Amino acid sequence: MGVHGSSLAITPNRTVTRGMEWNYTWNQHDSKSYGFNGIPQLASLAYVYDLPVGLGRPFLNRPGVLNQIISGWKVSGIQQYQSGQPESIEDPPTDESLEEVGSGGYNTPDPIPGVPEKTAPKASGHSDPAVDFEFNEAAFKPACTFCFGTMSSTEATVRAFGYFDEDFSLLKDWRIHESWVLNFHIDAINAFNRVQFVQYQGQGGYDAEPSLNGPNAMGFSTLSDQPNPPRTLQLGMRLKW
Repeated sequence: MGVHGSSLAITPNRTVTRGMEWNYTWNQHDSKSYGFNGIPQLASLAYVYDLPVGLGRPFLNRPGVLNQIISGWKVSGIQQYQSGQPESIEDPPTDESLEEVGSGGYNTPDPIPGVPEKTAPKASGHSDPAVDFEFNEAAFKPACTFCFGTMSSTEATVRAFGYFDEDFSLLKDWRIHESWVLNFHIDAINAFNRVQFVQYQGQGGYDAEPSLNGPNAMGFSTLSDQPNPPRTLQLGMRLKW
């Protein structure tokens, strides 16, 4: 089965004042199969912002001890947002020699026409990853013996969950000697405590595809793992000389 098609990717980039940069990528595919990295939308934002307070700044423009405390602070951030990756549904090999040659030891099933691939909760946009299934198992059937399945190797009708992440830092440098600078920073990693879900027994949203009647069949299209760490707050100091 051949894989062919066309795609269009548009990525505008913009750098604005005060050290801020953003980019957004939009992909449009017209193909019979998607790559695992076929992500239609991706946006990222990275910036460093000097807070406008202290001597020579718009607010609290005064010398003295107060200036030493409040001036020179910066806020930095990295924010990333992307659509979910395409999924893959595996079918155990009907003949080991046949599939080993064609697809590295696994086959794809046959889709059943007219049966939706998304479950009702997934289609509604309000599925609960703790209890709901992502794929409708009734929409697929195993390929016949000595046959390759007619479904493409990756499926974009049902995608993995999107990826959302925000990391922020608050930092300041104090010059305590002609050549000595003390750096202080507070970091919030995964600041909004986002949860990234993966599939049964998976190390990633595209690493553990649902398998019809295979070793992962008991967990077909269920989610049971969080690969990203919870919110982390850390403080640090560094002396440069």
